[in-house]
Amino acid sequence: MSVEESKLLNINLSSFELPINLSLDLNTKTLSFYKHLKCGLNLQSKALKAKDLNLLTRKLKLLLPECFKHCYNALTSRQAVFINALNPIPLFGTRYFGIIDRGTNVLELRPNTGCNLSCVFCSVGEGFNVKKTDFIVEAYYFKKWVDYALSFKKQSIELFINPQGEPLLYQELELLVKLLKQNKKVGKVSLVTNGLLLPSNFKRLIKAGVSSFHVSFPGFTNVKPLVGLNYDSEAVANALKQIVLQEKPLELWLTPVWVKGLNDLQVKEVVKLGLELKRLINENNSKAKVFIAIQNYLQYKAGRKVKGFKPLPWKLFYKNLKQLEAEFKEFKLNLTLTPSDVGIKPDNFVEKPLRTGQVVKAKIVCNGRNKNEFIAVTPANSAEPFQSLDFKARSIVVSSNKQSLGKLLGKTVLVKITHSKHNLFHAVVA
Repeated sequence: MSVEESKLLNINLSSFELPINLSLDLNTKTLSFYKHLKCGLNLQSKALKAKDLNLLTRKLKLLLPECFKHCYNALTSRQAVFINALNPIPLFGTRYFGIIDRGTNVLELRPNTGCNLSCVFCSVGEGFNVKKTDFIVEAYYFKKWVDYALSFKKQSIELFINPQGEPLLYQELELLVKLLKQNKKVGKVSLVTNGLLLPSNFKRLIKAGVSSFHVSFPGFTNVKPLVGLNYDSEAVANALKQIVLQEKPLELWLTPVWVKGLNDLQVKEVVKLGLELKRLINENNSKAKVFIAIQNYLQYKAGRKVKGFKPLPWKLFYKNLKQLEAEFKEFKLNLTLTPSDVGIKPDNFVEKPLRTGQVVKAKIVCNGRNKNEFIAVTPANSAEPFQSLDFKARSIVVSSNKQSLGKLLGKTVLVKITHSKHNLFHAVVA
């Protein structure tokens, strides 16, 4: 079939270690993949004059690495960067995507950004109508980096899927969990979610290998002002009840954020739900465990600030938790959990190749999440397609309030590392 005879071209990228199918609309010159990602291609006339589809496909593959840096995410109506084998941005270096290692038996994984709620206390300022850049990491590419990280660890490791957004919006979540479970060092796979999409998804996630759900359930009464839209609390609560009655020994964590004076009633409702779930477990001899882990409202630079409310000092926050325990004293609740209560133990760090104050060559590869931010990669050639992965390469968040970095996009520059803790790197142009 010639190009002229086809209006829609399907492209298979398995030969490039990218097992997804792309669909190219030859009329609009738009690529579509997954259910929600699109990007426009600046196709040259020579490419469109290809005599057959195979030749055109080969030409297109050379354009894809740059295309993946400038996608459109239909779920959030935002610019997006698709990270994969053809756009191999390192998965260590930034809080926005990839892997965070704090030298424990827990690795925090962030495969996507974007959220279906817009909570007033969100620590990263996520939600609809927010101008940020999204990042989506392809599952097989993510697995390679996780396997690398696990090679440094001595113990069984918990993989804690906790993106800057809602993980159930990540189309490859089920596949990613299955891939991660293939590594023998993986013990528990935990998922942090707002719960809204759990009713239709929890069974397949359990089957894939998720054994612990951390749900920031907001309560039952008047929750729309807290989360930004209608939240079907009853449907989510029913899903949680089904989770604790599964045959597998699952964990369920209820993790509401407590803004003292704003959502006191809702926090108590979450505690009562936790007690009801515990009752169900006992009555049905279930192997599940329920934990109530209330979060203190904190303010972060990129997060939202609840007007009229300030974060509580930790001493006062724990005092309030003790008072809440006293209100339910007949149930002997423990609301003041410590790292040891949740099973966190020290372990080896993943190697850290950069240090604060160091000046390195880095290539500015794409926009960062926020204004005046870009993502750079060092070594500068490590994010090039069609080569072996360099697991010692790192992403760096480069920011500047004094100069526009837009003109540096795609260029190699000298940057000075200003932050290097936990393999998370920030820098300024040197």
